[in-house]
Amino acid sequence: MEIVERMRSKIFVYTFLILLIVFLGGCIGSDNSEPLNEGDQDNEFWYYFEQGNMYLQNGQYQDAINKYNEAISIDSTEHPEVWAYRGSAYYALGMYSEAALNYEKGLELGYEDLETRKYHAYSVYGTALFGTGSYEDAINLFENVLIEDPDDPSIWSYLGYSLHEIGNYEDAIRSLEKAIDLNSNKHDDFNSNTYENYYYIGSSYYHLNDEESALNYFNKAIEINPQAEDAVDFRDYLLNK
Repeated sequence: MEIVERMRSKIFVYTFLILLIVFLGGCIGSDNSEPLNEGDQDNEFWYYFEQGNMYLQNGQYQDAINKYNEAISIDSTEHPEVWAYRGSAYYALGMYSEAALNYEKGLELGYEDLETRKYHAYSVYGTALFGTGSYEDAINLFENVLIEDPDDPSIWSYLGYSLHEIGNYEDAIRSLEKAIDLNSNKHDDFNSNTYENYYYIGSSYYHLNDEESALNYFNKAIEINPQAEDAVDFRDYLLNK
């Protein structure tokens, strides 16, 4: 339905902006770069890398990419984190295919950071969302992350969204209910995706021809966000069939 199509990109872009703030806050500190000393490759690399980090943290994503490009041109193999951070800059610009390739390169070179693996999964989901990637690939990545971190509600949420997109509605419901349960246990609404989870559970029940349950979950979504047009439109569609 058109309502579902409209919902897909909205939740992904909004959630990513929150996730990126958390990611950058945990990974990038203050600018500690030394003055550029041309001819000293190690110094040059760290100068451009730290400049890229500064631009990334300030939301100047294209400038960050330019600096990371300079760093990678000096050393493309010894510092896999530069690939991951450049991936985040591409991600913030909505360039999910480029982001996925950069995260993948960082992981390939040994940057086995859990947050990078999560962002790799999110970026693959983004490529699928906008028609250039595979939800099945995203599902595999989310499931692998959950082996190491089974209590991350956002990963369960996006696993559920991905399962919904390939028509695996029963597993989507289970994943989304798990996300809701984890958020409830944490008593933390930050980045909870609770509205979106209820919405996609409702959509899943609709596709399973259980309109009563679908209506129940759309109403739950509306209780959380009464101004949300997507759930309201879907509810009204069911009521007026």
